[in-house]
Amino acid sequence: MRFARRVLRVFGRMLFAVWVVAAPGNVQADPVHFPRPAALEPDVQFWERIYAKVSTHGGLLHDDRHLDIVYEELNFQAGLSTRERSMLVDTVRAHYERILRHLGAGVREGLSDDESRVLGLFPANVSNAVLAEAAEHVRFQLGQSDRFREGLIRSGAWEKHVEETLRREGLPDELSALPHVESSFNPRAYSKVGAAGLWQFMRSTGQRWLRVDGTIDERLDPYKSTLAAAQFLNINYSILGTWPLALTAWNHGAGGMRRAKEELGTDDITTIVRNYQGKTFGFASRNFYVSFLAALEVDRNAEKFFGRLDRRPHDDSRTVRLPALMPAQTLEKALGTDRETLRALNLSLLDPVWVGRRPVPKGYELRVPAGVDPGRLLARVGQAAREGGDSERTVTVGKGETLDRIATQYGLRARDLADYNQVAPRDVRPGMTLRVPAAPPAEKERDAVPVMEAATSGAVIVPTSPMPSSVSGLSAAKKKIEPVLSEEPGVLHQEGRAASADPADYTVTRDSIVVQAAETLGQVARWAGLTEARLRDLNHLTQQDSLALGRHLKIELVGVDAAGFEARRIAYHQSLESAYFNTHRITGAQRHRLRSGETLWTLTRRGQIPVWLLRQYNPDVDFATARPGTDINLPIIELVDGESAESTGQGNRT
Repeated sequence: MRFARRVLRVFGRMLFAVWVVAAPGNVQADPVHFPRPAALEPDVQFWERIYAKVSTHGGLLHDDRHLDIVYEELNFQAGLSTRERSMLVDTVRAHYERILRHLGAGVREGLSDDESRVLGLFPANVSNAVLAEAAEHVRFQLGQSDRFREGLIRSGAWEKHVEETLRREGLPDELSALPHVESSFNPRAYSKVGAAGLWQFMRSTGQRWLRVDGTIDERLDPYKSTLAAAQFLNINYSILGTWPLALTAWNHGAGGMRRAKEELGTDDITTIVRNYQGKTFGFASRNFYVSFLAALEVDRNAEKFFGRLDRRPHDDSRTVRLPALMPAQTLEKALGTDRETLRALNLSLLDPVWVGRRPVPKGYELRVPAGVDPGRLLARVGQAAREGGDSERTVTVGKGETLDRIATQYGLRARDLADYNQVAPRDVRPGMTLRVPAAPPAEKERDAVPVMEAATSGAVIVPTSPMPSSVSGLSAAKKKIEPVLSEEPGVLHQEGRAASADPADYTVTRDSIVVQAAETLGQVARWAGLTEARLRDLNHLTQQDSLALGRHLKIELVGVDAAGFEARRIAYHQSLESAYFNTHRITGAQRHRLRSGETLWTLTRRGQIPVWLLRQYNPDVDFATARPGTDINLPIIELVDGESAESTGQGNRT
């Protein structure tokens, strides 16, 4: 008898079940790109069980290092609170920890049924020390099968687009299964750590490729975010050289995976998963690749695991670029439809747009039902804008007032307000009358679809069914609440500088650091609590010497530990990135071969690419010694306002 059964009787409302894992199905991953090593097979099978057999109403208590050791499966009766679930998990976990400590003390006679069963999970010659240590590694993993099934149904709307985008960017088709791991194919998914959308981009990472501000969050656009994900995966692969490492970097960061390769002297995923001891290389990072392999297997053999599924029809909506800034109610009038329909089609437009505080920006690619004729729509938009002119507000620019101040007062961006009035920001003067987009009627504000906080999970949901293929489909779907992504114990979380696009190494190793781009001797000294003179003495530098990119620099830490130093250092680099990506965006990358007379430094001076960004795209290239003929990755940059910045270099798109 399992211990949980006795606990469940005490609780009176909980059930116990045991399930024996089935043999694995056909391997779907390309073994060249996505190897499935025999040593990791138990881990893959564990995640197949989680994704296809155990629902979110239960989970597995297991060893967090050896996933083939599963102590018990728990099922939670419907209606239990999160607290009651946690109490059960904690009680059963403590029971197995006591058993393992008891066995670790050398006891082998007079064992209970549970003790004998647990002992049988380990090799016959298991040592007492191994059993005692196992008591510190009992973990609970929440099941995901119901979410995975829902994700398979949702995926029908976008999987074709995802696969086409990956193929166009030169990436393997198998990567189309990654959203199952990240969001269960829910483009409205938010996590407690701030990741959002189908691909769960963090804000700072998403801003490299996507618009993310108070009006638009393109992380929620399954089309634009998919292209960004392809570009991110591409650069990770170019840096790390294998797909197992590039995928693990999606969770752990490319910098962390480069350190793993360097410390262990290998890019073998099994060696890294089993032996790398990085400070932030925890359970989620260690299991990301095997969980992806499991998700791919279940996705490619969905009917084997779930039976027949009626997947959501492929989204056949189309886009129209707006010629001017438009309030949402103007677009409603032009389309002859309601706000919920528009919102379900345009997931990246945020609440301020739908409640009328901000207009839809000029140039926004409005997604409309497939049957809408773009030319007629644009004509109707123009007519609706003219007819709605009487309800606009006007404001006269007073003495000392600025465009920024007026725009902020009405919840607008200065550039948007200038565009709405068809004037350049620099031409706004006192005495000028500006038109301000009208607020919607009060009843429409009350009817706007709210964003709601999920009480038990911390995930954010919107009560719409995203992007059905027709307006009639929207009518029936818009009242349906999308499944919530749980943040209960056991769900994989991003770790370290998770999903960071910066592969630089900011760690302190044996009292030294590697100098990164845009760092000065004075900055390093301040982060370490030293004087600049002391730092020069430690490294035998004269007053004329400057820091060389990539140099190993010896440091002392005064009044700060290594973690504090690293935090200060990372915060500085994040501030550089944030400021740059407020005005610039990456649209792709080129493979560029240095020509005669070119250096990496001249490339950064010629275009809009700062040294630190070029370094991030080429972390293993020595900036001091790169010569003509050296191949590098060159990011393609544009200004956020849509004016293309001068690109540097030429070459084939990767």
